[in-house]
Amino acid sequence: MKRLHSLSIRDLHILQVLDMTRSLGRAATELGTSVAALSRRLTRIENLLGMTTLFERGVNGTMITAPGRRVLQHARRMIAEAHHLLALGSGTVDNLEGEIRLGLACPPLHPMVETWLRLWNEAHPRTRIGLYAPLEESMTALLLNRGIDAAILHPDALSAGLASFALYRENIVAVMPERHHLTKRQTVLLMDLRAERLLVPVTTQDDRCARFQLGLLGPQAHIAMHRGGMLTLLSQIRSDAGLALCSTAIRDLQPPGLAFRNIADIQAEFEMHLAWRADAEDALLGRFVRFMQTGVPDRPPSLELPRVYRRVKLSEDEPYGREEEDIALFA
Repeated sequence: MKRLHSLSIRDLHILQVLDMTRSLGRAATELGTSVAALSRRLTRIENLLGMTTLFERGVNGTMITAPGRRVLQHARRMIAEAHHLLALGSGTVDNLEGEIRLGLACPPLHPMVETWLRLWNEAHPRTRIGLYAPLEESMTALLLNRGIDAAILHPDALSAGLASFALYRENIVAVMPERHHLTKRQTVLLMDLRAERLLVPVTTQDDRCARFQLGLLGPQAHIAMHRGGMLTLLSQIRSDAGLALCSTAIRDLQPPGLAFRNIADIQAEFEMHLAWRADAEDALLGRFVRFMQTGVPDRPPSLELPRVYRRVKLSEDEPYGREEEDIALFA
């Protein structure tokens, strides 16, 4: 029988660190070795796998190649399974370790999600949930390119290759300076808002939010497009540059100098989904998704399990649809 070459868990960890740091120097420092030794180790790993280049040096640093990305996908799974195997021997099977990279399409976090994440952190203190809200790249692209593990986003942003379920429902409210004349009312009407200057946020990678708000306000409204993040939008409103629409999650932060009012003549409510790659095989991600579906104590036990959907190609005229799947995830 032909002898198998040995590839250690540390070799797989080296690939993870290189992908994370994108620098041989920084990776060597984190791993406690020299650049020369790390470079030789990487060459040895490539030779063992029969691949010419897992990483390439360029102007943006040491970047992983397409074959390297496929290897890293398996490496992450093997490292996670190795941790679980060691946990079996030590009697700490539920002592998960690792990081979940969670993207937020519409920050900040909804208070209900904050509660769920707090419960997760209490149950799994050796894990970390990193929150990401990039402005320059779409959340869908980050998911598909493995820049993040999961994301909270609107279902319209889903694409083929992603699975999701409805996580919560969000409401739209009006935000204005705290001394604005409309603050004298408990609720406002759309016609009241249309008479004011309204700031509508738009980003370069995704204009769904802007299109939703423009459709809600109608052609009679006085619109000014705002290109920037939510903090700059709130600063604009506080300086009397206009009014805006926002989510209840922002209202619940209670930013000073601002007032929030419900809009009486519309039902401005929409779903937000938790999405992840349909082909994901990461054990920690699987536990996290199951927890967000079923592991929250205050969710009624009689409540039907959320359905999981996968975006699938239908036809050229109707490019994407939803295919319902069972809840058996990451099996």
